[in-house]
Amino acid sequence: MSRRHSIACGLLLMLAIGALALSSCRASGVASGSTRSHSATADSSTAVSSPSESPSADPTSSESAESATTFPLTGAAASGAAAASRPVLAVAVPVGPGLPAPTGLQAADIVYAGYPAGDAVRYLALFQSQQPARVGPVGPAAPEDGRLLDVMHPLFAFNDGPKRFVHPLSRTSVVALPRSAHAAAYTVTSGKPYATPSALLALASPRSAAPVILLPHSRPLVGSGVRAAHTLTITMPGRTPLTWRYDAKPRGWRSTGTGGATPTNVIVQVMPYRSVLDRNHGTPVRSPVIVGTGSCRVVSLDQTAGCTWSKPGAAKLTNYVDAGGFPLQFAPGPTWVLLVPPGSTVKTG
Repeated sequence: MSRRHSIACGLLLMLAIGALALSSCRASGVASGSTRSHSATADSSTAVSSPSESPSADPTSSESAESATTFPLTGAAASGAAAASRPVLAVAVPVGPGLPAPTGLQAADIVYAGYPAGDAVRYLALFQSQQPARVGPVGPAAPEDGRLLDVMHPLFAFNDGPKRFVHPLSRTSVVALPRSAHAAAYTVTSGKPYATPSALLALASPRSAAPVILLPHSRPLVGSGVRAAHTLTITMPGRTPLTWRYDAKPRGWRSTGTGGATPTNVIVQVMPYRSVLDRNHGTPVRSPVIVGTGSCRVVSLDQTAGCTWSKPGAAKLTNYVDAGGFPLQFAPGPTWVLLVPPGSTVKTG
């Protein structure tokens, strides 16, 4: 073999070895790149996602691994994968003049609070880590239910309602369990219906989808502009101001009309409301516009931070990002989300 031929063969061998090493490094980088990006975009579908990920309502492999040891709605430790993968039960609970105080909300993992009219409040309570004996009083379906619940594939207990509000649920992942069709799963006290979670959950399919992780959790609140807070006051147009106070003993927030619940986190989302005609009664119903973006304020344990929320679609999760554009990390525990109308003022102290 000539000297020139030997040199050429040597160069080819070195190039081949280099290419193999580069390929190995790239493969290693993909395999070890499980740390999730702290950036969030308007079309991301999870509370913490990489800009390169395509939108999806399904949890990533890292979320699935996390949900095997923690409850997906609270981030608190679970006894195992079976407990963490139990289906979500959602219950509509109205509060207002002439209605009894709510029961069972202290066991809810997530509660969405809407403000339809006057001093009335409508809670949509989600149960997964705990199961109270009963929840209620149970109210009718509302226009926003499908957009709030679709991403969670839940069972949904409600006291019927206008077909215009109930029928859209059939186009979502929600398993509707109205009282008229499942009377045995409800009880009546003083003329008001109450849901029996054990009976409702017994109606779940064995193939029910496991819940997704709604919020990223850490200890304590992590985000830009975090500061101490012990009071949260929300003033909505035409309503009595609503005040929450931090109680250090249960390490949670207290307010009136919440059935004794002391959530770890309270998120105040400012969003538009629209009027939807209830054709059964010929009256308009004010309903929050769930999909979109807007400002928000968070309290988590004894801390607070301003934020921006965005929900790009009914089957997408809501992102909460701080002033720097990074996803907020919430303390593990129950969360209440207050859906307040424009013109509301939010103060912490």
